[in-house]
Amino acid sequence: MDNNYYAQMEAYNNMVTAKRDAFITARAKQEQEFEVWYNGLKKLPAEYLSRLSYDYQNLSMRDLVPEWYKAEPNQAIADEQVDKLNAMIQEANELYLEINKAGLELNKEFDRLRQGEGK
Repeated sequence: MDNNYYAQMEAYNNMVTAKRDAFITARAKQEQEFEVWYNGLKKLPAEYLSRLSYDYQNLSMRDLVPEWYKAEPNQAIADEQVDKLNAMIQEANELYLEINKAGLELNKEFDRLRQGEGK
C-alpha cells in the first residue's frame, strides 16, 4: 500500500480520536452541571422530595445515561436515556417553581404586614 493510504488512515484515526476527546470533554461538563443541579435537589425540603416519582437518592450520570460510558455508544439508546433524565429534571424543576411561587407569596404577605405596622 502506498504512503497516501497510510496518511489517510492516520488522518482518519486522528479525526476519530479528536471527536472522542470532544465527546468526553462535553460529557464531563454535563456531569459537572448535573452534580450542581443534583446537590441543589438534595437540599429541597423533604415534603417536596417525597413528591418526586423517582428515587432521588444516589443519582449519577453514569447510572442514568449508561450508554454514554460505553466504548461504542448507541445514539438511539443514549437519546432515550437522556430524554428520561430530562423528564426527571423537569419534574424536579417544577417543584423549584412551586417553592419559588410560595416564597413570592410569603414575601407579598410580609410586605402587606409590614406596611400595616407602619400606620
